[in-house]
Amino acid sequence: MLSLNLLPPQIKQERRIGELYLLVKNLIFVILITTAVAAMILLISRAVLENHFNRIVAETTLTTKYTNFFSQELKAFKQRLTSVQAIQQQFVPWSAFIISFSHLIPPDIAIYSIHIQPDPTNPITIRGFARSREKLLELKANLERSQLFPDVVEIPLENLLQKDNIEFSITTNLTTREFDVLP
Repeated sequence: MLSLNLLPPQIKQERRIGELYLLVKNLIFVILITTAVAAMILLISRAVLENHFNRIVAETTLTTKYTNFFSQELKAFKQRLTSVQAIQQQFVPWSAFIISFSHLIPPDIAIYSIHIQPDPTNPITIRGFARSREKLLELKANLERSQLFPDVVEIPLENLLQKDNIEFSITTNLTTREFDVLP
């Protein structure tokens, strides 16, 4: 088929410009719509990401808070444990000492007091009553043979000069901290 265009050139020109104008207008409209949709998608994505970020920050803050709490509790426990270990290292089994010491005391001797200094280099003082000098000398010999008292046992001369009913005071060193219970 044959097409015949009888329009003057100026109208043809205006029509081409009109079509070009519509094409540009439609193109701008499509670009604007596409940009608006992309902007909405980006805004929604931003809101989702901010929400996710805030949730992660909250969880991390709680984790950090609990970590700090547990860390402080752990430090406090370690300090208590160190204190307990220090106390246990200073522990002296006095019951074992008393049992071992009681085996060294002969009959007819009564012990009134045992004064032990906290410092192991200071002497131990034992005060008591002996019915006879022989029993007092037997006590001295038992103490000197014992591993509890490795040093010389000192009895004042005035106590040794009495024959009966002697109030004595014995001084010696207690150097060992480990006491074995004697049979």
